[in-house]
Amino acid sequence: MSSTAHTDIPLIRVATIRLVLNCAQHYFPAPLMTKAIELLPSNLERPYLESIPEYAFIHFMQTLYQESESQTFVDYLVDCTAQLSFMWPIPIDLKHSTLVSVLNEVTEQFKTRSSQSEIQLELEGYQNQVKIHISTANHYENRYQGSAFWLEMKSLFFLVQYIRRLLGKDWLPLSVGLQHVDINRLGGELKLAKQGVFVDRESTFIVLSEEDAYKELNVNPYQYSLPEYDVLATYHEQFASALMPYIGERKLDLDSASEILNTSRRTIQRKLNNEHTTFRKVIEQLHMQFAIRVLEDGRFSISDIASHLGYANSSKFIRAFKRITGLPPMQYAQQNGLNPRPAMDTSKASN
Repeated sequence: MSSTAHTDIPLIRVATIRLVLNCAQHYFPAPLMTKAIELLPSNLERPYLESIPEYAFIHFMQTLYQESESQTFVDYLVDCTAQLSFMWPIPIDLKHSTLVSVLNEVTEQFKTRSSQSEIQLELEGYQNQVKIHISTANHYENRYQGSAFWLEMKSLFFLVQYIRRLLGKDWLPLSVGLQHVDINRLGGELKLAKQGVFVDRESTFIVLSEEDAYKELNVNPYQYSLPEYDVLATYHEQFASALMPYIGERKLDLDSASEILNTSRRTIQRKLNNEHTTFRKVIEQLHMQFAIRVLEDGRFSISDIASHLGYANSSKFIRAFKRITGLPPMQYAQQNGLNPRPAMDTSKASN
């Protein structure tokens, strides 16, 4: 699959955002949390949800950054990235037995299975030391202007925390370079490096000893529980995946979809049209996917589902369901061994 498809609608795992939310609740007051999560879906606990638009995550983090004490936000980033670092495997085998080889492998995973796909690691060796650059693609910086500080620090902290899993919890880089960061934002108590923290560099980087970078690691591979995260090949697949968490909790028209995805109405329409589909068709397909999953639950009637999805009555929902699946809901449920509660007003429409 091409890497360009991934950048159309950047997605982030729901498992990641759950962890980020749980961690944030320990640092920020309830009113701020309520404001920060206004663009996040409220149904994150649904087991079938895999991803949300990264823009929603950016909005969440940016709100916390702008409206909290700087030291509180930095402390939160340190704690959050320490937990996130344990969501990634340690790919130890005959080819990956040093820190550098592990980091190279993990960077490849970022490119295909993470919202951090824009982070690139570049190794530069000099004077028995190794410098690891952390850089962000230009379009990413342009799109998320104003969030450079915490994006940069999140990446830096994550990398340091991950290396500590390999080299020991007290490990620190020899030195750190920071791009676009006011040192006062970090607070005087935060220990980032053994020798120094350099601000206004051309890139963000960490420097470690050659010995640490290339010595044989004595750790066991870490088996993680996150599912494989495939890059979706088409725009309408990415579009549907990004909007699925919001189905059933708000009216999804072009304006709301544009807000959620940080994309213009015209761009959405053009890209869907290029793949011979429309916004209405995608939303209708999502409605039916949602309905089928709710039917599997067995606790809701057809009229409950129709009302939840915004249909004027059950008859209109049943006709749409039959047009998409080929069967009315009750017959579909019976053929697939499901047991939904019957609705009072479905008998005529389903005959």
